[in-house]
Amino acid sequence: MKIRQFKQSIQTIIVLSFILFAGSVSGYTEDIARDDQKSSAIKLIAQEVKSAVKDISSMEMQELMKVHLRQLRLIDDQDNWQAPELEEIADFLLPDDLNPEIVAAFIDQMADLAVENTYLNNFVNQAINNDFENLSYKIETEGRQMYPSVVAYAFVLERLTKAERNDWRIAEKCVAIWEEQRKEANVSENMELFDFAKLVSVEYPVKKIIEFYKSGEVEENFCRVMMSANVMEATLVDLKLRHRDNAKAGFTLAVNPPGGRACKEVEGICESRWSDDQDAVLVTMPLSIPWINLYVTWNMAFTSRYEHFPFVIAKLLIPQVAGYQTKPDEFVHDRAFSLFTHLNWALLGRAEGTESVQYDVKWHDESFTKFWGEVNRESALSYEDQLAEAMGKDMTWKEKLQELPETFRSKFKKLFMFFR
Repeated sequence: MKIRQFKQSIQTIIVLSFILFAGSVSGYTEDIARDDQKSSAIKLIAQEVKSAVKDISSMEMQELMKVHLRQLRLIDDQDNWQAPELEEIADFLLPDDLNPEIVAAFIDQMADLAVENTYLNNFVNQAINNDFENLSYKIETEGRQMYPSVVAYAFVLERLTKAERNDWRIAEKCVAIWEEQRKEANVSENMELFDFAKLVSVEYPVKKIIEFYKSGEVEENFCRVMMSANVMEATLVDLKLRHRDNAKAGFTLAVNPPGGRACKEVEGICESRWSDDQDAVLVTMPLSIPWINLYVTWNMAFTSRYEHFPFVIAKLLIPQVAGYQTKPDEFVHDRAFSLFTHLNWALLGRAEGTESVQYDVKWHDESFTKFWGEVNRESALSYEDQLAEAMGKDMTWKEKLQELPETFRSKFKKLFMFFR
């Protein structure tokens, strides 16, 4: 098999836009106090993004959404839906009333959610006074042309994730469509080892959730191993690319999984389970909100290595996923659907080559990625301190390594002593 690297707002668009404008807004904030700086930066960026999309009509926004739905192979070139189940909710998945006022409200909603992630805001506060040369150039020359497409993609992710959450049969149909479309497009021919591992670890929880809905029973250890494995896959890539600071944040997440020792001691109840109304599968992390806050900023930094990362980060920042502050135990459920949708968008887009949405987007800035990792390492240490205080002690490194899936623990034990 040919191995080659996979290139890859608004708490969707706000945070994205901060990233895009990071090099250009520092002059506005040098004399602002820390708390006001955070608020002013986000509000400034929100205004910039709304300005970029304010003249996009409802019809134009719908057409932009169609581009992404075609890449997902959920509609064909004649705008026909690929399944009756999708056609029945076409008005929800592809609305025709996304006028500038509704789009602006969506952006404002993202801004409100962005403020809630303390670790992400820590990154914003530190990065706002830095200049990232390559990223700044891309912003200046391509930014306003790309924002509408990213906003449209965020809407697609938001609507589809909600639909799957409301009816598991929609998720089941999407799984079937994407399995068939990946095969038809010969996606595997262009996949590297990381892609295969990622596809398995992302598709598995989606299929398990569907299985739970069918049987009415949730496995108590759901995501106990898979969450750590999913994080470790990316952590190993970070280490290979010498993104060691962000790898440290990933390691912290991996050794504190749902149902692990820390979770049991701090949260008490850690078994995966149904919500009271059986609407969602609940998964509890040790200090759930700080853990998820760290996960979001860690994953965003990891995916900033991709050339089209502005599209990639939307999967975690749509309101259906980012609204975890009031319902943290539902994060894994919503994340599973959003992440699986994005992964298929990326794989099928790569198969389209020059016709894909992301083909001409080349926004990666290595200095930006490394700086984000540096801040995430600080945040990981902060989380570890909070967890140790909650437990009344810190786990030994031997105890932490025992929390990893056995495959990673036995194969990479010496490597991870780097994080001591």
